[in-house]
Amino acid sequence: MTEHATLDPEKILATSKRLEARIRERFPASGLARVCHRLVTLADDARETCADIRRPQIPIRIASVVIVGLMLAASGRR
Repeated sequence: MTEHATLDPEKILATSKRLEARIRERFPASGLARVCHRLVTLADDARETCADIRRPQIPIRIASVVIVGLMLAASGRR
């Protein structure tokens, strides 16, 4: 049996912010600090995207039910 790894967006963001703070503390004007800031931005964007994906998409569900219903109705008329 294989185990599935999961990533927690909140923990990724917190770790990224902590890493950025440590790098800025030691190397404030470095390119690495800018790269780390970009990493924090990407982690925050990914967290928001994950939250959006998890929300139920009611209009898509309704449209799917209507389309399937129309297909069944059309196939029953033959």
